Amino acid sequence: AGAALGHVWEIVDGGITVKLYPSCAATHPTIDTLLDLRAEHGFVADEVEQIEIGVDAVTPTVLIHDRPTQGLEAKFSMHFCAAAAVANGRVDIQTFETGLADPVIRRLLTRVRMRVDPSVGGDQPALTEAMVTVRLADGRSLERRVRGARGYPSRPPTAEELDRKFRTCAERVVSPAAASEALDFLRDLERRPRVAALTELLASSVPA
Repeated sequence: AGAALGHVWEIVDGGITVKLYPSCAATHPTIDTLLDLRAEHGFVADEVEQIEIGVDAVTPTVLIHDRPTQGLEAKFSMHFCAAAAVANGRVDIQTFETGLADPVIRRLLTRVRMRVDPSVGGDQPALTEAMVTVRLADGRSLERRVRGARGYPSRPPTAEELDRKFRTCAERVVSPAAASEALDFLRDLERRPRVAALTELLASSVPA
C-alpha cells in the first residue's frame, strides 16, 4: 500500500460522481427510476395509487423525514423526492423551494411507502440500490430494481445533463446569456489563456 502512495489517486481510479439532483444521494436511484417509468409509461400523479420503495437497512437512518415541513428536510425525504419526481417530471433546486406547497406533491406524498427490503443492498454499497414499485389505478404494477444513478462513474452524465444542471444553478444569479458564455468558456477551459476571464464574466453579471 505504501508503494502506491502518491501514485494511485482515488479521484482517478474511483471516478467522479456528479449529483444531478439537489437532494441526498440516497434518493437518486429512486428519482431516476421514477422519472424513467413516468416517461416510458406516461402516467400522471392522479393515476398513482401507491409508490413502494424497497431499500437497504442504512437508507432509513439517513432519509429520516417522511413528512417534511421545510426544504432542507425535503432533501432528506424519500417520500417527498419520489412524489416530486412523479408529480413534476423533474427534481431541481426549485422543487425544494416551492414543492412543499404543491397540493399534487402533498397528496402523492401520502401514497409513498419506504421499507427495508432484505433483497436490496446485499452486494452493493449502502444507499445505492432500490426496488421501486408503482401501482396504478388501472391495475398495472410497474416494478424496477435500480443500482446506482445517473451521474455515477459507471453511468456518467451526458453533456446535456451537465449543461442543464449548470444552467439551472447559474441562471439563479447571472443572466442566461452570461451562463451560456460561462458554459462555453468551461468547455474550452484547457485552451483559454486566462481563467480570470471567467471570474470577471461571472462577477460582472451578478445583479447589484
